[in-house]
Amino acid sequence: MGLKKLLFTRETFFIFAILFISSYSSNAKADYQTNLSFWGYVQDGSSDLDVTYFSTPYVYDWDNDGIRDLLVGQNYQTNDWGYVSFYKNYGTNASPSFNGFSYVQACNNTCILNVLGGG
Repeated sequence: MGLKKLLFTRETFFIFAILFISSYSSNAKADYQTNLSFWGYVQDGSSDLDVTYFSTPYVYDWDNDGIRDLLVGQNYQTNDWGYVSFYKNYGTNASPSFNGFSYVQACNNTCILNVLGGG
């Protein structure tokens, strides 16, 4: 076995420093206090919008009508596959209204997407 070189960049040094400090500090805490209040769930028609399995919401004008819609990606438990749910906004950007969803399907097996950040 040959020797493996470990490349230390500024970023890796920063990550190791944070891990070291946080593991040996018994007083690790945020320097600010949040005061969040629960105002209720986003509604899908007359019921709560509930997307399970590690859901990740994203607001975007998907159908180019000038009104931002809701896209929610979810991973099905620990499998390698998941879904993207599309919730059309029937309201306005200031007062969104959702009523049902449909799954976004791009391809049958392997998808190649060009996303922000390159790809």
